[in-house]
Amino acid sequence: MHSYAAEQGRKVLVAEVEQRSFQSEVPIFGNLVPFKESRLSVKASGYVEKMHVDIGDQVVSGQPLLTLDAILAKTNVRQLKALLEEANVRRDEANRLATEGEKLRKDHNISNSEYLTRIAEQQASDSQLKQMQAQLNLAEEALSRHTLKAPFDGIITAKLTEVGEAVGSDTQVFTLTQLDPIYVQIQVPSRYYSLINQQTQVIVDSNNNDAAPVTTGVDRIVPQADQALRSFLVRLRLDNKSAKWLPGMNVRSRFLIDSNQGENTLFLPKDALVRKPDGRILVYKIEKGEQNHQAKSVAVIPGAQQGQGIAVSSNQLNVGDQVVIYGNESLRDGEIVIPELNKQSNPQDK
Repeated sequence: MHSYAAEQGRKVLVAEVEQRSFQSEVPIFGNLVPFKESRLSVKASGYVEKMHVDIGDQVVSGQPLLTLDAILAKTNVRQLKALLEEANVRRDEANRLATEGEKLRKDHNISNSEYLTRIAEQQASDSQLKQMQAQLNLAEEALSRHTLKAPFDGIITAKLTEVGEAVGSDTQVFTLTQLDPIYVQIQVPSRYYSLINQQTQVIVDSNNNDAAPVTTGVDRIVPQADQALRSFLVRLRLDNKSAKWLPGMNVRSRFLIDSNQGENTLFLPKDALVRKPDGRILVYKIEKGEQNHQAKSVAVIPGAQQGQGIAVSSNQLNVGDQVVIYGNESLRDGEIVIPELNKQSNPQDK
């Protein structure tokens, strides 16, 4: 049962000082860039005959995007196919004569010279057939180059030509962009280089207030410092099936960096800190007397934050001490209080 002095004390909410290893959050802004972006051009020169897509269209790999006028290429293919058929007929006839010559030679009804001539003609016709097949393959390849196809799935984000225009291999006709997944590129201050690796977790906040933050890992670290910015490049990879991330957007990325400050590091709720006008930062520690509890002010040096908790340094605090987290703004040093432990308090809650 409390004494009269204790019953007259002010009720305050307290939490216990903890000691732990924790992850501090390092917020850094970055920008979104496409997973893939290609400036497409045709493989042959000619006039645009047909456009199969328009800006903003979603396309799949292998889908036709543009066709050039291919009358000459088609004519060349038809001509070579006719020549190939003719070469096939000649080869078949040469094969027949060579087979017949083999039988006649066994019966001594043909001279050896005539037989060798037929064999030579058979070999020549076979070689000519292979040459015609190779020429047809080249012609068909040239014809296929008159149709531009999508090299990967994506969205047409720029259309730079139209039907009737002359284009060549150095003419950009489309920009194709793949947005799923998407990259976040971040210039991270050089002092964090030894603390960030591909196991580091990063929380990325969307500019869309309705979208929850996304946790991802580090995709790439470029081990070269930018001398002007004194930073190095880190790339993150995000799933973007919902298309909520757009290239060019600025996003905030919070790197969760492991921080083990040693035995003297203490962790407590940020609400325990009281900032005084003279610049001092205090917490009120509960000291138990014979008949009451008093709130004693203790100077602390704040450190890294995590969620609603913060690391502090102080030679007057110990693990297990109780500090005031509610009702501390107007407390006076040595004031009698009635502490109530906040059992639901967790400095790591976000």
